[in-house]
Amino acid sequence: MGSTIRNYGLLSYQRAAQLFEDLFSVPLSPATLVNMDRSCGRRLEAVTDQIRQGIIESAVSGFDETGMSINGKLHWLHTASTEQLTYLAWHPKRDKEAFDAIDILPHFKGRAIHDNWSSYFNYECAHGLCNAHHLRELTFVFDKYHQRWASSMIELLLEIRGAVQRAAAARTEAIQHPHVRQT
Repeated sequence: MGSTIRNYGLLSYQRAAQLFEDLFSVPLSPATLVNMDRSCGRRLEAVTDQIRQGIIESAVSGFDETGMSINGKLHWLHTASTEQLTYLAWHPKRDKEAFDAIDILPHFKGRAIHDNWSSYFNYECAHGLCNAHHLRELTFVFDKYHQRWASSMIELLLEIRGAVQRAAAARTEAIQHPHVRQT
């Protein structure tokens, strides 16, 4: 429970210990909460390995990274995910060194969907670019530079997404343009 409260509330170990004292009259040291986290982590190693292996064996996986502060220094939270699995790992680097240490991409042979960060192209897998990142960048171009083509491209990407969703709901692989009559 200590880890859940601490992680959900994004609390430091010190503040989580104080919370237990204040709410439950249970004095816990921050070190006790650290030990609880480590114990839980050890018990989850087999599950973590299964998730990692499931992503390695998947046909398509999304990869991303986002900056975060650890002890006041910039680190990166790396994600690898499929529709059913998510693997998270932090590393002080954002590049190939981190990807190699996390040890998914060196073994991955499916299609890696990512944001076009050059480090991803060091790996011998198929690559695809993430449309959420495209939309974010196109929104920036439209908002900052007032380029109408960016707005048109946003509309097109969203229209394609809708067509794919409709095809999936209809359990068909055929995607039809909503304004073109099929014969």
